[in-house]
Amino acid sequence: MRTISEYDKSIPNLVLLEEQRWNDPKFTLVLRAKFMFAAFVFLIIRAFIRLKITGYKGLLDGKATKRPILLALWHGSLLLPLLSYRKEKILIITSASGDGDLLHKVFHFMGYYSVRGSSSRQGARALLKAIREVSEGMNSAIAVDGPKGPAFQVKPGIVAIAQKTGALIVPVGSAYSKYITFKKAWDKTNLPLPFTKAVMHAGEPFEIKKDVSVEEGCELVRQKIEEAMKNAELNLQNYSKRVKVN
Repeated sequence: MRTISEYDKSIPNLVLLEEQRWNDPKFTLVLRAKFMFAAFVFLIIRAFIRLKITGYKGLLDGKATKRPILLALWHGSLLLPLLSYRKEKILIITSASGDGDLLHKVFHFMGYYSVRGSSSRQGARALLKAIREVSEGMNSAIAVDGPKGPAFQVKPGIVAIAQKTGALIVPVGSAYSKYITFKKAWDKTNLPLPFTKAVMHAGEPFEIKKDVSVEEGCELVRQKIEEAMKNAELNLQNYSKRVKVN
């Protein structure tokens, strides 16, 4: 298994510089402004929410299994895991589109590594890179219904990575006491309000054996994430009554 310093050398800022948009000064200036704003919002949210982490804490307390871990979550529930695991040197697959440029820079700022690709662009290349890095011991986080949905439908990428590498999957769910839902977003992202109480619940690690079909593997991942989401909701009830702002 490689050290973090070796990861730093092997996975630099993996931006697709061959994309023509990177030669446009206006594009890079706008992207930088968006990045600074997004990073500021992330820091403010983390400072003003009361976050409780429940369930499996192997990655956070240094007692993770000897096998790599794949965090599995819904795209609309990215925020709490991003805030919680930002110091764990985790690999994330981000879209190769312009939107993915912003996410890539934000993830890098927060301490994550990323490979670029999606189901429609450079997807095979990104998947192969992820399999290589996970095989060599790196943990990864995957929004299993990303990058563009449909929401709550598991894509086969996480099943392929788990079966090829022997990695264990940890399902992650989130819940907030006060939040805003972006109804027009395909993933119906929930954004917590200041001073809200939040719970991130991680389920126990599980494996997908090589003889399991892709369809069965995707359904198992879906069930485990939904179970983690329900546990997050139940644990939130110990905090406060849920209030939703439309």
